[in-house]
Amino acid sequence: MSKTAKILCIEDEKDLRENISMILSSENFEVITAANGLEGYEKFISEKPNLVLCDINMPVMSGTELLEKLGNSHNEQLIETPFLFLTAYSQKDDKLNGINLGADEYVVKPIDFDILLSTIKTKVKKNSDLKSASKAKLIDLCEHVSTLIPKEIQQPLQNIITLSATLKKSI
Repeated sequence: MSKTAKILCIEDEKDLRENISMILSSENFEVITAANGLEGYEKFISEKPNLVLCDINMPVMSGTELLEKLGNSHNEQLIETPFLFLTAYSQKDDKLNGINLGADEYVVKPIDFDILLSTIKTKVKKNSDLKSASKAKLIDLCEHVSTLIPKEIQQPLQNIITLSATLKKSI
């Protein structure tokens, strides 16, 4: 059975990071872990996860610093990736700060793993559904645009589209 999604778990507490990884793996997720924000940043870029679960208070680079850096340098990838803060900070201002930075959800410690799993599954499914819908709309648009273009332009344009699709697959 294939894995359902790739989750990047960024947590400085080793035992908690391992517990989260074990539980997510048992639910058929592929789990990549990082012990701090800087390591998480590097893995976000190289692994291209489907969802990020990130502690806020960590050494080297905090979760808020990570989210801000990703928003500045990899915003397109971040927009396509649900980002969940996992933290002991439960005050309203802390939650608002995380959400204002672009977090999609705010999970408070101690973790209720049933709620965490439900949240992750919902976010992953919704994100997958959005990507599928966007792809279907793009295909539909491409099919309709081609009917409006004169025949002299259609063949060169079709060659460009085919080449673009080939290049995209090789990336």
